[in-house]
Parts: sequence; C-alpha cells; structure tokens
Amino acid sequence: MARKNITKEVKRTIISPVSITLENGQPLATQLEQIVVMGAVTKEKANRLARKQHPDLETVVVDKLVEEVKVYEMSIEQFLQIATEKVAVEEA
Repeated sequence: MARKNITKEVKRTIISPVSITLENGQPLATQLEQIVVMGAVTKEKANRLARKQHPDLETVVVDKLVEEVKVYEMSIEQFLQIATEKVAVEEA
C-alpha cells in the first residue's frame, strides 16, 4: 500500500526575556515580547538573542525558555504541488 501522507516534526524554542531595572533601589523585571526561534536553543544563546533584539535596554535576561515540538502532516499530492525539487550538486 502506498503512503498517502508526509509528516514532519518541527521543533521551536520560545524565549521569554525580561528587562531588569532598579526602581527605588529594588530590582524590577519587565516582561518583553517573546522571541520564537526554529530549533533548540541553549540558555546562553537565548540570552545573546534577547540582548541583540533589545540593544537599547541595559540589562536583558531570559526568564523562561520553552521548547515546543509539533508534528505537521499533508498529503503527498499537496506536498508535490508546493515543494521545489532539490537538485543534487556534485562535489569536485
């Protein structure tokens, strides 16, 4: 029996950064907009991405890091209609 559907597992990481400021001598954390990255990301890389996304803020750290995996599915006919063929490149 021929296979009728194609499936793909996709992992993404949701980074929840916060800005840390001092107010009346006390640290105050302000939640910033989430950053979504395809694939798995370490806490160190997430911190670098958050700082790069908010260069105007003095202290930005990652509050939460969530990996999410979803499985997507479509018929092979649909896949062939929208996919582009990968041409093999011969190495010299």
